[in-house]
Amino acid sequence: MRPLLVKGQKGLGDNLFARPFIRAAAARREVYLETPWPEIFSDLPNVLPVAASTKLRTQAKNMARQPRGAWFVPPSSCEVVQLSYGTADLRRATIVKTLERQLPLDAAPFVFDLPADLPPSPIAGRYVLARPVTLRREWLNAARNPDPRAVARAVLLAQDRGDQVIGVADLDPAAEVLEGGAPGFDEFFHRGEFAVRDLLALVKGAAYTLGGVGWLTPASIAAATPSFTILGGQLAHNGPAVITDPRMNLTRAGWAMPDRPCRCEDMRHHCTKRISNLDSQFAAWVRKVAI
Repeated sequence: MRPLLVKGQKGLGDNLFARPFIRAAAARREVYLETPWPEIFSDLPNVLPVAASTKLRTQAKNMARQPRGAWFVPPSSCEVVQLSYGTADLRRATIVKTLERQLPLDAAPFVFDLPADLPPSPIAGRYVLARPVTLRREWLNAARNPDPRAVARAVLLAQDRGDQVIGVADLDPAAEVLEGGAPGFDEFFHRGEFAVRDLLALVKGAAYTLGGVGWLTPASIAAATPSFTILGGQLAHNGPAVITDPRMNLTRAGWAMPDRPCRCEDMRHHCTKRISNLDSQFAAWVRKVAI
């Protein structure tokens, strides 16, 4: 069987979504995977990372961290598959189902997890990991962001329970900035201090996570870490039913839904995001997951 060259997507969250299918494909043949995030697949046998072409800051930054000799050159004999999804795809199926159909796997087992070889969490003791609301100027999608006031309120609710809340971001005045200011984190690591393996270890070691839709939600589900995702807009692309799959363990995942959910597809839409009953939604989730 010919080796497979998978031209993967570039985002951190998208690479987490692809991990089950890369694992399944590599169980059948050699897989060359084009990705900025080889760490996501470091424990999977038969997966050979290929340097991706990207101009996005955090992706390029992670690629520059890789040691000499980390990248492989795929042979010309490879079968080529491109992983992607767009508006038309998400009208028909979820993110996971779309990716799965692009990589036919003959009903392979679906295993949604994090790499098994992660280091210990860089933060000791009990903590909550949270993401502030940011705007990335190189890929601007304010519509999907939650209301920053809702995230700040969730942080305060966690602190009222006695939890230490650690914020993480990778801010840059020219590329990624806070929307609505920083919540009152107990500690805020906002300069990309953690490489991706440490970042995922932080997720795995957290008592629970708080934040909007993005890489934090799939990472938390994959780690079996309780997560409280505060939804914003553009829910046709970012609603729970679109970004999850019934085969995932969703028993510890909670969702704060806006009063008037906006199910648009437009990254530039001024979606309604107010959550007037955030306190009660958070309290109900805490009782459900017993944290």
